[in-house]
Amino acid sequence: MIKKITFLIFICSMLTVNAQKECNMWYFGRYAGLNFNTIPPSSISDSRMSARESSTSMCDSAGNLLFYTNGDTIWNRNHQLMLNWKSGRPFAAINSATQGSMALRMPGNNNLYYIFQGLSDENISGLNKDSMLRYCIIDIKGDGGLGSVMVKDQPLIKARNENFAVTLHKNGKDLWVAATDNRTGIFNCIRTTNCNFLSPAIQQKLSPKWDQFSRFIKFSPDSRILYSKESLNSSGNYFINLYQFDNSNGKLSQHISIPKGNQIAVGHGYSEFSPDSRFLYTVISEGNIYYLCQYDLSKWDSAAISSSKQIIFSIPVSSPSYHPFAELQLGPDGKIYCFNIAPLYNNSKKISIINNPNNPGVGCNFWLENIDLNKGTIVLGGPYYPSFYFRNAKVNLGIDTTLCLGDSMTLRCNPAKQDKIKWSTGDTTDAIIIKNAGIYSVALSRYGLTQSDTIKVFVGPKFKVFIGNDTAFCHQFSHLIKASPGFAKYNWNTGSNNMQITVNSKGIYSVKVLDSNSCPSGDTIAIDEIKKPLIKISYDSVNCKYVYLTSDSIKGLSYLWNTGETKNAITVSKKGWYSITARHQFCSNTDSILVDKLAMPEIDLGADTSLCLNEIILKTKEQGIYLWNTGQKTPSIIVNQPGKYWLTVTRNNCSTTDTVEVKLCEDMLVYIPDVFSPNGDGINDVFKIYGSNIIYAELEIFNRWGEKLLQTNGKEAQWDGTYKNEMCMEGVYFYMVKIKGKKLGSMKYLSGSLTLIR
Repeated sequence: MIKKITFLIFICSMLTVNAQKECNMWYFGRYAGLNFNTIPPSSISDSRMSARESSTSMCDSAGNLLFYTNGDTIWNRNHQLMLNWKSGRPFAAINSATQGSMALRMPGNNNLYYIFQGLSDENISGLNKDSMLRYCIIDIKGDGGLGSVMVKDQPLIKARNENFAVTLHKNGKDLWVAATDNRTGIFNCIRTTNCNFLSPAIQQKLSPKWDQFSRFIKFSPDSRILYSKESLNSSGNYFINLYQFDNSNGKLSQHISIPKGNQIAVGHGYSEFSPDSRFLYTVISEGNIYYLCQYDLSKWDSAAISSSKQIIFSIPVSSPSYHPFAELQLGPDGKIYCFNIAPLYNNSKKISIINNPNNPGVGCNFWLENIDLNKGTIVLGGPYYPSFYFRNAKVNLGIDTTLCLGDSMTLRCNPAKQDKIKWSTGDTTDAIIIKNAGIYSVALSRYGLTQSDTIKVFVGPKFKVFIGNDTAFCHQFSHLIKASPGFAKYNWNTGSNNMQITVNSKGIYSVKVLDSNSCPSGDTIAIDEIKKPLIKISYDSVNCKYVYLTSDSIKGLSYLWNTGETKNAITVSKKGWYSITARHQFCSNTDSILVDKLAMPEIDLGADTSLCLNEIILKTKEQGIYLWNTGQKTPSIIVNQPGKYWLTVTRNNCSTTDTVEVKLCEDMLVYIPDVFSPNGDGINDVFKIYGSNIIYAELEIFNRWGEKLLQTNGKEAQWDGTYKNEMCMEGVYFYMVKIKGKKLGSMKYLSGSLTLIR
């Protein structure tokens, strides 16, 4: 069973794939930063943060800073410590992790943000025995809009080494959060849905047993590939490990290893994908020479990928602690930024750039140490963001198509907000309408990157196909629908591809055809069923006498009522069943209706009555608007006082009134005889209680020895002079009786003797 781990519940909607400008302010290293709101990016000098390795930051959709963090400490947009910022784990546990922290906006919520917190290998003992990837939640509206931490240090999945990665679910709104354990070979992956995490996490045991997962993993921007840091096998050779990732179920498959020989994996093994996910950029070294390499992943084959390797740049270094392009991070402008690590890890100010990472080979345009951070310095790395934030927009105008003469079609390019649009027609709108044959193309540009697509449009001759006029039936039937012959293809909405079809039920039937030029046309026929004529009822509101019965008048049908009338409307003045038959040349259908109320309401409040209890209910079953002389407007009222009561019911402007008198209840009168003769002569054959206003009596009969001969009750409790179906002897008997009267609280208890004679 899937359980939701719920800390907060929010309403989620689609996650915007293009991050707009949410990642436009990078804070990293020792007081360093880059501002992507300028072209080219400029250095930032207002940072209060010192991050040894991974860091992260977030902006609003306009690129304005919201917060930044090294995973342990969080600073708000005013560069002050955020409310409730302090983590419960040691600072170095996060700050010294290769992939220590990542911030993401909670899907579908503009105010809440996740900060995922990794764990360094140095701190997988001691206070961090749980070795869990954790997260916190920030409410940016907290603390007067400066943000506050709502949830802290929540454990998520096992991550015993310095890695985790986040990518997009196939549905475009949920996230996958993944981490690995190189000690057990377990890949852990958990999904967000409706702003919660689905538990338990998906776990997958992977092979080979070598260190295929180390301090770094990363998903491709299209969420289809997982890269893990180079592994070392028993022969001392290094490999790049790649997996295909199914972002619908969180599973890895089709593992391939790209051999690197005995070349040394450098730095932290950081690599990066191109925005279109085709190329993988990584760093290797031989001796004191460092190589920035590009691999083509378009064909999923180890040998093909290995042979596609191109060296983009190489540089000899004098110090083993100097890495000229050790960490790679895709940026919001579609470029890849390479963070240099200088000797002693504390004074590098240089960032290199891969300007066109979607281009093969040296066409990717690598610039060495192109950005100077001025006052800030890099320590062991830069910021960490999910690459799907910076994936290329896919432009797809569809397949080449054919228009029929005189028709038009709309071409849409579905741009992101920051894209610049340029059609081959000169238009700059999201969509264009075309009517003529030709070749049409559109280009979307963002931060100097361009995606384009082209479509060919042909125009074919205009033609028509005819499958008959609309028709109708009453009962079972079989009808042949035939299209014109000679077309290249037929496609009926029934699924048939024949020129003609036979149908035996009502419906709308259509056919689409293609001529030899693939120009489409079609026709539709409606076959209806003549149903029962629906009778509608209305009332005469002028003289309150008649009920009108009407049925829709349909062309081609004749009508006959059971009254003998032949119009589609009649007038009746009596209750009862009325029917109408609709006929045409093939069949007929009949409908009927019960007239159970007339125009004039019929009220019967009953005979005058007595108020014997505290209250009685006066009511009517008639429908309409009610008005009692008491002022009440309900179909029933409760009466607790004697008097005259009347009710007026109005329906369709016709009114009827009835009156009833309610009198006070009289006391009961009781008479009990002392002799009876059960001899069957019809005179005084039973002993019973006589009187008026009696509703109930309980009677007991005893012989002179005290034996109970009878116990009975009812409105007329009585004794026929028998006991156990045997006639009793003449003599004196005794009775006890409890009598309840109609008047509220009226009760009598009587006893005495009676004489039975024959």
